[in-house]
Amino acid sequence: MPTDTKPYESPEWHPAFEEYCETIFELAEDDLEVIQARIADRLEISRPAVSEMIRRMQAEGLVEEGRGTIKLTTRGHSLAETVVRRHRLAECFLTDILGLSWAEAHQEAGKWEHIISPSVEKAMTRVLEQPTT
Repeated sequence: MPTDTKPYESPEWHPAFEEYCETIFELAEDDLEVIQARIADRLEISRPAVSEMIRRMQAEGLVEEGRGTIKLTTRGHSLAETVVRRHRLAECFLTDILGLSWAEAHQEAGKWEHIISPSVEKAMTRVLEQPTT
């Protein structure tokens, strides 16, 4: 094994944190006010569950909440951008290389986004010829 190859490291964040950051990012990207009710609707989970997770995310420094709205911190935004990029790369790979339909690719990419390592992300970017995601 080459000495310059690092072993795969597990993701720093639990997939639930990633999913919430991605959802908050996408709601903001759609110019919607990010409130707990919208997060609950988008993720199809209960509002009390969202409230508990937002408290946990605040403790981890991923979000700030003020006057009922939720905003990603710099740390949360960085995590969300990574997850969204990996999701979009996976969609491109699954449609362009493997020939899946967009609907199938989108569903699969939702799983892949949580397990793609930085080295796989770079390789996918290279194979896909630097797609804009």
